[in-house]
Amino acid sequence: MDKNVTISLPKKLNEKIEREIKNGVFESKNEFFQFILRRWRDLVDDDELNSEDIAAIERGKDDIKNGRFVSHEEIMKVLSSKK
Repeated sequence: MDKNVTISLPKKLNEKIEREIKNGVFESKNEFFQFILRRWRDLVDDDELNSEDIAAIERGKDDIKNGRFVSHEEIMKVLSSKK
């Protein structure tokens, strides 16, 4: 069951959201906040990997297997030489 929530927004932020609605990016403030909350949920819900995450992991594993990486020691050497 849906639950209604009331929030207060700073004037400038409210104006930005209203511009997005006027420009057709969102149909309503409700749609805007549903979009924002879904994105937030996706960021914090690290129990599930999406296909993009899995592909990036596979590319990283392939890079390591084929020697395409920089070691921690090499990075530290470069960083300490910049002091």
